[in-house]
Amino acid sequence: MVPLTGGFAGYKAAKAQGINPWTGKYEGNSIVIGRNMQNRVDPAAKDLGAETITGDWGAEFGKSRISDKQGLDFNYKWFDEKLNSNYKIFDIGSGNINNYNHNYMMELNTLQFRSYPSTNTYFRSFFGGKVRFNYFR
Repeated sequence: MVPLTGGFAGYKAAKAQGINPWTGKYEGNSIVIGRNMQNRVDPAAKDLGAETITGDWGAEFGKSRISDKQGLDFNYKWFDEKLNSNYKIFDIGSGNINNYNHNYMMELNTLQFRSYPSTNTYFRSFFGGKVRFNYFR
C-alpha cells in the first residue's frame, strides 16, 4: 500500500474531521466560544462558518440592560441546547485577558462537567496573527 503524502493526505484528514479542505470551514453545526465577542469571537465564527450567541442574545434582549443572572441563565440555556444538539465547539480562549468572565467560565465548566471530548488543537490565522484554539466533539 502506498502511504498518503502531501496535499492528498491533508485533504483526506480534513474530510475525516468534517472540514471542507478548500475553505477550512467545518461542514456541520458549530459554535465559537471565548472572550471578547465583538473583536474576537464573532470574527472567528464568521471565518469558520460557525454560530455565536450574539444574534440570539440581540433577539432576546436588544440593547436592554439585564442582570448578570438573566444573562448567565440565557447563556446556559443557549449553550446547553447546542451541546444537546451535538454541535462542534470551537474555543478560541481568553485572548490574553486574565479575568475570565462568568459566561465563558460557565461554558468551560459545562464542557468539563459533561466530559465533552477535546478532539484537536488548531492554529489558524486571525487578526493578523496565529490564534490557538481547541475544538470539542
